[in-house]
Amino acid sequence: IGILGLDQSLLRFYGEPPAGRTGRQLFGFCLTISALVMTAAGLFFSLVCPDWLAGILSFQAMGSGVVPLLFLNAFFYMWVRYLNVLLRLEGKVGFYTLETLLMQGCYNLFYLVAGFFTSDPYAFALVSVLSFGGVALVFGLRYRGVFREARQAFTKPVAKQILPYGLALAPTQIMLYLNNTFSLAFLGNSLGTTVQGTFAFGVRLSQLVTTIQ
Repeated sequence: IGILGLDQSLLRFYGEPPAGRTGRQLFGFCLTISALVMTAAGLFFSLVCPDWLAGILSFQAMGSGVVPLLFLNAFFYMWVRYLNVLLRLEGKVGFYTLETLLMQGCYNLFYLVAGFFTSDPYAFALVSVLSFGGVALVFGLRYRGVFREARQAFTKPVAKQILPYGLALAPTQIMLYLNNTFSLAFLGNSLGTTVQGTFAFGVRLSQLVTTIQ
Protein backbone atom coordinates (compact mmCIF):
# COMPACT_ATOMS: atom_id res chain seq x y z
CA ILE A 1 0.00 0.00 0.00
CA GLY A 2 2.84 2.38 0.89
CA ILE A 3 4.32 2.10 -2.59
CA LEU A 4 1.24 3.96 -3.93
CA GLY A 5 1.70 2.50 -7.41
CA LEU A 6 4.85 4.57 -7.91
CA ASP A 7 6.88 1.50 -8.87
CA GLN A 8 4.57 1.32 -11.88
CA SER A 9 5.24 5.00 -12.59
CA LEU A 10 8.95 4.21 -12.52
CA LEU A 11 8.43 1.40 -15.02
CA ARG A 12 6.42 3.67 -17.31
CA PHE A 13 8.55 6.84 -17.23
CA TYR A 14 12.08 5.58 -16.59
CA GLY A 15 12.95 5.64 -20.29
CA GLU A 16 11.34 9.03 -20.88
CA PRO A 17 11.32 10.92 -17.57
CA PRO A 18 9.46 14.25 -17.51
CA ALA A 19 10.95 17.74 -17.30
CA GLY A 20 14.39 16.74 -18.56
CA ARG A 21 15.15 14.58 -15.53
CA THR A 22 16.98 11.23 -15.55
CA GLY A 23 15.73 7.74 -14.78
CA ARG A 24 17.89 7.62 -11.65
CA GLN A 25 16.37 10.88 -10.41
CA LEU A 26 12.92 9.48 -11.07
CA PHE A 27 13.82 6.35 -9.10
CA GLY A 28 14.87 8.50 -6.15
CA PHE A 29 11.72 10.61 -6.41
CA CYS A 30 9.37 7.60 -6.31
CA LEU A 31 11.32 5.81 -3.60
CA THR A 32 11.48 8.89 -1.37
CA ILE A 33 7.71 9.45 -1.50
CA SER A 34 6.97 5.78 -0.79
CA ALA A 35 9.49 5.78 2.07
CA LEU A 36 7.89 8.85 3.67
CA VAL A 37 4.39 7.37 3.39
CA MET A 38 5.54 4.03 4.81
CA THR A 39 7.35 5.73 7.70
CA ALA A 40 4.32 7.89 8.55
CA ALA A 41 1.98 4.87 8.45
CA GLY A 42 4.36 2.81 10.58
CA LEU A 43 4.66 5.49 13.25
CA PHE A 44 0.89 6.07 13.31
CA PHE A 45 -0.13 2.42 13.72
CA SER A 46 2.75 1.62 16.10
CA LEU A 47 1.92 4.52 18.43
CA VAL A 48 -1.85 5.02 18.06
CA CYS A 49 -3.51 1.63 17.51
CA PRO A 50 -0.99 -1.25 17.54
CA ASP A 51 -3.33 -3.64 19.39
CA TRP A 52 -6.09 -3.11 16.84
CA LEU A 53 -3.81 -3.81 13.89
CA ALA A 54 -2.27 -6.86 15.56
CA GLY A 55 -5.79 -8.22 16.10
CA ILE A 56 -6.88 -7.57 12.52
CA LEU A 57 -3.83 -9.44 11.20
CA SER A 58 -4.23 -12.37 13.65
CA PHE A 59 -1.09 -11.51 15.63
CA GLN A 60 -2.83 -11.23 19.01
CA ALA A 61 -0.62 -13.94 20.50
CA MET A 62 2.50 -11.92 19.72
CA GLY A 63 1.08 -8.69 21.07
CA SER A 64 1.36 -5.12 19.82
CA GLY A 65 5.17 -5.22 19.90
CA VAL A 66 5.17 -7.00 16.55
CA VAL A 67 3.56 -4.05 14.74
CA PRO A 68 6.74 -1.92 14.42
CA LEU A 69 8.57 -5.03 13.15
CA LEU A 70 5.87 -5.58 10.53
CA PHE A 71 6.27 -2.05 9.22
CA LEU A 72 10.06 -2.29 9.29
CA ASN A 73 9.83 -5.50 7.29
CA ALA A 74 7.43 -3.84 4.85
CA PHE A 75 9.77 -0.86 4.52
CA PHE A 76 12.70 -3.09 3.58
CA TYR A 77 10.50 -5.09 1.21
CA MET A 78 9.51 -1.85 -0.52
CA TRP A 79 13.19 -0.87 -0.90
CA VAL A 80 14.02 -4.32 -2.32
CA ARG A 81 11.05 -4.09 -4.70
CA TYR A 82 12.20 -0.72 -6.07
CA LEU A 83 15.76 -2.00 -6.51
CA ASN A 84 14.37 -5.01 -8.34
CA VAL A 85 12.60 -2.75 -10.82
CA LEU A 86 15.66 -0.52 -11.26
CA LEU A 87 18.03 -3.43 -11.88
CA ARG A 88 15.73 -4.72 -14.61
CA LEU A 89 15.36 -1.30 -16.20
CA GLU A 90 19.13 -0.77 -16.24
CA GLY A 91 19.68 -4.16 -17.86
CA LYS A 92 21.67 -5.60 -14.94
CA VAL A 93 20.31 -9.06 -15.70
CA GLY A 94 22.63 -11.04 -13.42
CA PHE A 95 22.04 -8.77 -10.42
CA TYR A 96 18.31 -8.68 -11.18
CA THR A 97 18.04 -12.47 -11.19
CA LEU A 98 20.11 -12.83 -8.02
CA GLU A 99 18.12 -10.18 -6.20
CA THR A 100 14.81 -11.72 -7.33
CA LEU A 101 15.81 -15.13 -6.01
CA LEU A 102 16.94 -13.64 -2.70
CA MET A 103 13.71 -11.64 -2.46
CA GLN A 104 11.67 -14.82 -2.94
CA GLY A 105 13.76 -16.51 -0.26
CA CYS A 106 13.04 -13.64 2.15
CA TYR A 107 9.29 -14.32 1.89
CA ASN A 108 9.49 -17.62 3.75
CA LEU A 109 12.59 -19.72 3.26
CA PHE A 110 15.24 -17.74 5.14
CA TYR A 111 13.38 -16.96 8.33
CA LEU A 112 12.05 -20.52 8.63
CA VAL A 113 15.66 -21.51 9.39
CA ALA A 114 15.07 -19.97 12.82
CA GLY A 115 12.61 -22.81 13.46
CA PHE A 116 15.49 -25.24 13.84
CA PHE A 117 16.71 -23.33 16.88
CA THR A 118 13.73 -21.65 18.55
CA SER A 119 9.94 -21.41 18.61
CA ASP A 120 9.92 -17.76 19.69
CA PRO A 121 7.74 -15.90 17.15
CA TYR A 122 9.78 -12.72 17.63
CA ALA A 123 12.84 -14.60 16.40
CA PHE A 124 11.04 -15.36 13.14
CA ALA A 125 10.00 -11.73 12.82
CA LEU A 126 13.53 -10.46 13.45
CA VAL A 127 15.13 -12.89 10.99
CA SER A 128 12.56 -11.85 8.38
CA VAL A 129 13.38 -8.17 8.93
CA LEU A 130 17.12 -8.85 8.83
CA SER A 131 16.88 -10.92 5.64
CA PHE A 132 14.98 -8.22 3.73
CA GLY A 133 17.19 -5.55 5.30
CA GLY A 134 20.35 -7.42 4.29
CA VAL A 135 19.27 -7.71 0.67
CA ALA A 136 18.25 -4.03 0.64
CA LEU A 137 21.62 -3.00 2.09
CA VAL A 138 23.81 -5.13 -0.20
CA PHE A 139 22.05 -4.16 -3.43
CA GLY A 140 21.30 -0.60 -2.29
CA LEU A 141 24.94 0.33 -1.72
CA ARG A 142 25.49 0.86 -5.43
CA TYR A 143 22.64 3.40 -5.42
CA ARG A 144 23.48 5.16 -2.15
CA GLY A 145 23.73 8.56 -3.84
CA VAL A 146 20.28 8.36 -5.37
CA PHE A 147 18.57 10.43 -2.66
CA ARG A 148 20.84 13.37 -3.44
CA GLU A 149 19.81 13.09 -7.09
CA ALA A 150 16.15 12.81 -6.11
CA ARG A 151 16.04 16.38 -4.83
CA GLN A 152 16.35 17.64 -8.40
CA ALA A 153 13.23 15.68 -9.37
CA PHE A 154 10.96 17.25 -6.76
CA THR A 155 9.36 19.75 -9.11
CA LYS A 156 5.75 20.41 -10.04
CA PRO A 157 6.03 19.13 -13.66
CA VAL A 158 7.49 15.82 -12.45
CA ALA A 159 4.88 15.38 -9.71
CA LYS A 160 2.04 16.26 -12.10
CA GLN A 161 2.99 13.44 -14.43
CA ILE A 162 4.26 10.77 -12.04
CA LEU A 163 1.81 10.89 -9.12
CA PRO A 164 -1.52 10.64 -11.03
CA TYR A 165 -0.22 7.69 -13.05
CA GLY A 166 0.92 5.78 -9.97
CA LEU A 167 -2.17 6.58 -7.90
CA ALA A 168 -4.46 5.46 -10.73
CA LEU A 169 -2.78 2.05 -10.76
CA ALA A 170 -2.44 1.74 -6.97
CA PRO A 171 -5.97 0.37 -6.28
CA THR A 172 -5.29 -2.73 -8.38
CA GLN A 173 -2.05 -3.50 -6.57
CA ILE A 174 -3.59 -2.75 -3.17
CA MET A 175 -6.55 -5.07 -3.84
CA LEU A 176 -4.18 -7.93 -4.70
CA TYR A 177 -2.38 -7.53 -1.37
CA LEU A 178 -5.55 -7.00 0.65
CA ASN A 179 -7.10 -10.09 -0.91
CA ASN A 180 -4.24 -12.19 0.45
CA THR A 181 -4.01 -10.32 3.76
CA PHE A 182 -7.69 -10.48 4.69
CA SER A 183 -8.06 -14.04 3.46
CA LEU A 184 -5.20 -15.01 5.78
CA ALA A 185 -6.66 -12.97 8.65
CA PHE A 186 -10.10 -14.58 8.23
CA LEU A 187 -8.66 -18.09 8.18
CA GLY A 188 -6.43 -17.37 11.17
CA ASN A 189 -9.22 -15.90 13.27
CA SER A 190 -11.83 -18.53 12.39
CA LEU A 191 -9.93 -21.77 11.73
CA GLY A 192 -6.58 -21.30 13.44
CA THR A 193 -3.01 -20.60 12.47
CA THR A 194 -2.32 -24.08 11.06
CA VAL A 195 -4.90 -23.63 8.31
CA GLN A 196 -3.72 -20.06 7.83
CA GLY A 197 -0.13 -21.20 7.37
CA THR A 198 -1.08 -23.92 4.90
CA PHE A 199 -3.06 -21.45 2.82
CA ALA A 200 -0.24 -18.88 2.95
CA PHE A 201 2.29 -21.44 1.75
CA GLY A 202 0.08 -22.36 -1.20
CA VAL A 203 -0.32 -18.70 -2.14
CA ARG A 204 3.45 -18.09 -1.97
CA LEU A 205 4.15 -21.21 -4.02
CA SER A 206 1.77 -20.11 -6.77
CA GLN A 207 3.34 -16.64 -6.80
CA LEU A 208 6.82 -18.15 -7.08
CA VAL A 209 5.74 -20.20 -10.10
CA THR A 210 4.35 -17.03 -11.69
CA THR A 211 7.60 -15.16 -11.00
CA ILE A 212 9.69 -17.88 -12.64
CA GLN A 213 7.37 -17.94 -15.67
